Amino acid sequence: ADLAALVRGAKIFVYPSLFEGVGLPLMEAMAAGVPVITSNISSMPEIAGGAARLGDPTNEGEIAAALTAGGDWARALADGEEVLASTDDPGDVLRVLRMVAFVRLLRGRSIEAELAQLEALAAEVSDPGEEASAHFLQSIAALLRGDHAAAADLGLRAADEFAPMSALVLEWGCRGALWGRDRERVLRIAARVEAMAETGRAAQAERSAARAAVAAVEERDGEAIDGYREAIRRWREIGEDFSASLAALDLAVTFGPAEPAVREVAAEARAVFARVGAAPFVARLDAALATTGGLPAMAGTPDAHRRVENADRLAAAEGPPAG
Repeated sequence: ADLAALVRGAKIFVYPSLFEGVGLPLMEAMAAGVPVITSNISSMPEIAGGAARLGDPTNEGEIAAALTAGGDWARALADGEEVLASTDDPGDVLRVLRMVAFVRLLRGRSIEAELAQLEALAAEVSDPGEEASAHFLQSIAALLRGDHAAAADLGLRAADEFAPMSALVLEWGCRGALWGRDRERVLRIAARVEAMAETGRAAQAERSAARAAVAAVEERDGEAIDGYREAIRRWREIGEDFSASLAALDLAVTFGPAEPAVREVAAEARAVFARVGAAPFVARLDAALATTGGLPAMAGTPDAHRRVENADRLAAAEGPPAG
């Protein structure tokens, strides 16, 4: 009875198990209406039935991404820093440091020292996802400093290096391509997203966002706006407020404040970014809302005159290198 009460009172149930049969703990948490993060192997995806955020249980970067998507950044960072202060085991340090670096990066802090430490630790620990994790972090850092092509390419590289991270890294790589108005890269990454094996609700949200990005760079504005609305809705339904806010940011960067759909979602997205301390994303959203339009149309398209961006403001919001 005490355990059931604890589960019901939990804000989130994190269960990165390597093997489950019946999966009773997962079913109890879902029955209590508690958001669940669990593994993408064994019977967990089938038990969750699309109602949980999935990640590779051997890759803390994915579990950390799933955890921060739920909004408990301060707790994730504090717990990680406590572990780092209490252990010298290279494997433990490697796994936890990846999560800590991820949160610090999203909060706008330089992670050059963390990346150097991760590289050194990788020489001591056999970890098939280490290169992909480093390139994923570098992809986000490139996005935040405005190097959109590098952000897209590093996301693709990480997906090639470690398939279990594909869903996570391709989402960010597509964002880099979209913000860079790079039609070819958007199409290439979106095709990879469509080809993913994942079928859960998070994967459906990612596909909605990727399809919206394709529609945006092909000047199918109505489809793009509807696609982002769908992605935002899907993310919110599974309690992933940060991911929903990122989709809202993509919408704002693409279309600017004159679009009614942007005004519908901007305030809530900004509140989420501010709540978790994601200062670079607050700045990027504010800059997008201060422009006279969204992203420029792709060169040579019939509607190339319709979208004009204040490039100076947006570039300033992206700021110096974050890592």
